[in-house]
Amino acid sequence: MLRLLLIAAPLWIQPLEIQASRIEQQPSIPSSQQFDYEFYDLGPTDLPMESLSRNQHTISMSPKINDCRQIVYNLRDQSMVLELDGRTFSPQMSSIPAHCHGIDNASNLLLSFGRSSTDTVFSLWEINHLKVTKKQSLEDFYGNPGNHLFRASANGKIAVGSFMTSGPLRPLIWTKEHGLHHLGYHLGFDLLGVALDVNSQQAVIGKEFSYGEMIPFIWHQQKGLYRLQSFKSRLESIEECRIIGKVTIADIILGQDNMLYGTYTIDDGTKDIHTFRAFSWDPIANEVRKLDLKGMRLNAVSPSRTFVGQQQGLAALSDWGGSPIHLTELKVSVPTEWELIDATSINSYGDIVGYGKKNGHTQIFALKHKCATACTPYIPECP
Repeated sequence: MLRLLLIAAPLWIQPLEIQASRIEQQPSIPSSQQFDYEFYDLGPTDLPMESLSRNQHTISMSPKINDCRQIVYNLRDQSMVLELDGRTFSPQMSSIPAHCHGIDNASNLLLSFGRSSTDTVFSLWEINHLKVTKKQSLEDFYGNPGNHLFRASANGKIAVGSFMTSGPLRPLIWTKEHGLHHLGYHLGFDLLGVALDVNSQQAVIGKEFSYGEMIPFIWHQQKGLYRLQSFKSRLESIEECRIIGKVTIADIILGQDNMLYGTYTIDDGTKDIHTFRAFSWDPIANEVRKLDLKGMRLNAVSPSRTFVGQQQGLAALSDWGGSPIHLTELKVSVPTEWELIDATSINSYGDIVGYGKKNGHTQIFALKHKCATACTPYIPECP
């Protein structure tokens, strides 16, 4: 029997005047181009590049980095967990190799083990200096295998994803105290869609499937559910003109400030359908703003509001929502045989991981921000 989910959570979204003050102060933080970076070749992957994108709905295989500068990435038959000092390990359970779908800032790995084509087990493994110190199985409804997929976790306390028993996907939440839970059951109605990410404050973002549309949402136990509805009419109000064609939201990412950022396209029957336009959404004020990111797709955002993703087929970043630059425009020496294609994750230091091509072969890379303390006020303490 499904149980009511109760999550003890801290204060969620800060008052808007505090958010506004922080945003005004952010340009005083030096831009990414003012610092030196060190380039790391992390090794090859045999996964197709489309599998490495952070924007897959049901599951993520993209490279990621946490605030302890621990990195995870995947191959077809295993995952790699490493630190930039050279230490690595590949998680296994009873000789079954794992795929790693996330690593949170408390050094918890979100792992899946495929025992068969229809039986996949998900677990959270806590690590300390790449040594496993604790294992937590994310148990399934009724013990049934293979009907849930997890995308992200936070602090070892919560994991989010989707499950399918029959019919469409539904958002799924797991907590250590209360196990698995369908988000719609807690809300009192059948919510269709997927949960895509969760931050350290246990705010969850996802997309609701409703009458052929995908509606972004943010949910938190204390604050409830917020939907970004009537998005097209919001844009028309901003542009002060009518938009001809279908508006489709593509990427959505969650900031530590509990703001939702994303991209959308407009299908007006022209080739412009593949042009991605960026926006931000404040769920408390229910305010949508356009961001001029010049076609950049979004994968992640740091606490100091540096966005990373892809622009014009190359890995890119944008500080504070300003004009994006390609990573090769930073103060970093990238070997000539490399092409940096996509930046998939960024931590509080400003370290970046992603994937690219080295002599035509898919390879994982990292850029280590050489500034360790003075570059950002958001540096955390690692366990």
